[in-house]
Amino acid sequence: MILKAKEYENALALYNDVIEYDGLEYKKLDLEKFSRLFDTLYEYYEQGQFVGFVSGVKKDNVFYITFVAVNKEYRRKRIATQLLSFIEQKYPSDKYECSFFNPANLEWIIPGTAGDEHPNAPGVDVASGAYIFFKNMGYKDVLAQNTYYKHITNDKVDMTKLEQNGLKIDYLDKDKHTGLDELFVDLGNKLWEEGIKEATEPVLVVVDGNKVCGFTGPLKVMDNGRGSFIGIGVHSEYRKYGAGKALFGELCSRLAQQGATYMSLFTGDNNPAGRIYESAGFKIVKVWQVMRK
Repeated sequence: MILKAKEYENALALYNDVIEYDGLEYKKLDLEKFSRLFDTLYEYYEQGQFVGFVSGVKKDNVFYITFVAVNKEYRRKRIATQLLSFIEQKYPSDKYECSFFNPANLEWIIPGTAGDEHPNAPGVDVASGAYIFFKNMGYKDVLAQNTYYKHITNDKVDMTKLEQNGLKIDYLDKDKHTGLDELFVDLGNKLWEEGIKEATEPVLVVVDGNKVCGFTGPLKVMDNGRGSFIGIGVHSEYRKYGAGKALFGELCSRLAQQGATYMSLFTGDNNPAGRIYESAGFKIVKVWQVMRK
């Protein structure tokens, strides 16, 4: 075994071949993007022949595994095992992980579409051979993640239940609306709080008078037509009024108004938000597993 670092041309060609041969949905990459995403990369040579590579990212004493690839003609020789073991030994860490926290975001194509994309992989594709490989390498299941998808249109949302309880949906106005801090204390999600408070794009909120009791957004339409947002949350005292369902429906409608043609998102298999997405017509198109060692 001979390992070399950062010889991107060979690794890029293998990456694009592997995703096609193995039927993976990842987008093919060019050299510029590949070299940026696969900054830490080691290649495997056997008798002078390049046959595989491993790549990952270390952050905050966690090493995130991005990709392990082996030429189809050299499989079942434990090359992938040697590559993964090598990089684990090369980068001692508290944890080794395959998850959505990996800074190297690999874009992939939604199955059954003409090219609609999702911007990152939230774990290991459970339908791929990689899932069994990581299990056999001692990686444990942490959280199943479902990717939801729907082609969206500007549909009218039923606000009857919301309005009967004195609630309405509005765009967030920090000069007028109150209760944002209290909402995020109740939700207990710092990433959402930072994302909403720092947002430059519009944010939708459920309000009781001027008091914010739910949010979703920021509303953003990507160049590929994907409607984007970072999360949705409703204060625990207001969840019985159908606020989450109405808020998400309005999010989809207003993103469509802004030019979005589809939405894709992922959430934990046991997350109650999944019921909101499903009630809006979203379907699970792929299941991933966050894995950790």
